[in-house]
Amino acid sequence: MKFITEQDLRNRYRAEPFTSYTPEPGTRLTPGARQFLTDRGIRLEADGPKKPAAHPADPIEKPVAQSAENSDAPKADWQLDLKELQAEFLQAGLDLMDRDVLAAGQVFDLERRLARLAGEEPVEQAEWLALCPRCTGIGPENCGQWMEDCFEVTGFHAQTPGGKTLVRLHLLRCGLRRLEAHLPEEKKLPAHCIINRLSQMICHSFGGTVCQKK
Repeated sequence: MKFITEQDLRNRYRAEPFTSYTPEPGTRLTPGARQFLTDRGIRLEADGPKKPAAHPADPIEKPVAQSAENSDAPKADWQLDLKELQAEFLQAGLDLMDRDVLAAGQVFDLERRLARLAGEEPVEQAEWLALCPRCTGIGPENCGQWMEDCFEVTGFHAQTPGGKTLVRLHLLRCGLRRLEAHLPEEKKLPAHCIINRLSQMICHSFGGTVCQKK
């Protein structure tokens, strides 16, 4: 270890004045040398030259947070299942176009409502409850509640004149019931409304004017 004395600094300063001093590796200043630097206002950069401070005119840019819609974060399982179910509704609507245009239009409308479950907008209960027109067993007062199927769909129903439509709607209802079990709590009421509306459509496809709900 080499010590730098006051005289060493005086000789260097006499040869060429300086305003800052950085000790070379492997050297240390004596107390007198430190006092010499202090007396002359010479800055001691013991840790090496300091980095220049950021200029106030050049603010550091912060990364822009991505919105939820544009985020590349993985989607929850129920969101992926919802996308698949929407596709099934669209396919069902296309299949029904040839034999039941009214039912096809209603299925397309339900698919658009189903798509809203993926959004962040608050649920307007009155709007959703109005989805079910009043019949013997279902109406706006209970449209948003979980209810059993109005009747068990069997081979007998499948062989009726409206059987193909009935079974297609029943498949959609089964898929939505499976999805509903995994939905966040605030999404369940709209799902119940769509399920119960499908139940009404299934009853209508069976051909009866009297509600089949047990």
